Amino acid sequence: MIKSNILLVGAVSLLMSTSVLSQEKQYVAADDSPETRLCVTAADGTINKFRRQVHNYGLQGPLAIKYRFVANKVYCNGFNITQFAEDAGNDVVAMKLKQYRKNTVYIYDIAKVNHGNVIIK
Repeated sequence: MIKSNILLVGAVSLLMSTSVLSQEKQYVAADDSPETRLCVTAADGTINKFRRQVHNYGLQGPLAIKYRFVANKVYCNGFNITQFAEDAGNDVVAMKLKQYRKNTVYIYDIAKVNHGNVIIK
């Protein structure tokens, strides 16, 4: 009897843990603007669906120019769309957008001596 109760408790806890793990975030569009559709697709869409959204965004020029514009100018809930896709777990879309991001790079000279004497023994 005790053994069957332990098995039952184990089975129930296993089912509960897998149901909690299977729950995913759901992104719902606040309106029907092209930017909102891009954000929702960046969060939970496939790369092909996102590519179609970028293609149909309404910009002129090749797809690379459209990606560059979207990657640098579109913000979702206050975050850049690249960061938004990455935070949502859509790594494929995030990696695609990262190719087109304009990043600021700082280079620090770690060997630079500002003042004083360096003595090496």
